[in-house]
Amino acid sequence: MIRTRYKNLGKMVQVHFERRRKIHLDALKRIQYTVRSLKVTVDGYNELFGWTNLFNICISLAKMLNLTQFVLTRMSMVKFSLNLLNLSFITWILGGTVIVIFMMDSVLMEFENMTRVCRNAKSFLKITHLEELKLNECFRFFEQNAPEFTAAKHFSIKRSLLPGILKVFVNFEVAIIGR
Repeated sequence: MIRTRYKNLGKMVQVHFERRRKIHLDALKRIQYTVRSLKVTVDGYNELFGWTNLFNICISLAKMLNLTQFVLTRMSMVKFSLNLLNLSFITWILGGTVIVIFMMDSVLMEFENMTRVCRNAKSFLKITHLEELKLNECFRFFEQNAPEFTAAKHFSIKRSLLPGILKVFVNFEVAIIGR
């Protein structure tokens, strides 16, 4: 729902600048109000689900490492079907975490797309110096009110989190195989 709101806001901004070919200060104020209210919504989401996100990421990583360790250390002792079942659990656990991270990252991408539309509009609009100052002020406002999903305010949840999870996973597997 939040992603859809950012996407619709980006389309609204694009249509506004393409049709009018100039800046209306009332429209900028409405856009800023909407961006601020969406930032408050994301902050509310972080307050409600921050710890849940943190525990889901940590527990899914721990489960994935535990199951992988079981598969690697007891691969020859256990039937193939049990190993296949464990590998499917690993995929299921990792898939859920990755989907949640990508959903949160898609909101960030929609926000970046909206700001890109605004910055591109500056190039084809015929604006006065005062309007340019107002537009630059609007860009600073966007930067200050960019959405950020956090896991209990410990770390940001975005696409760059996935290499960190992969790094933990690979280091653990190297340690297990090295034993």
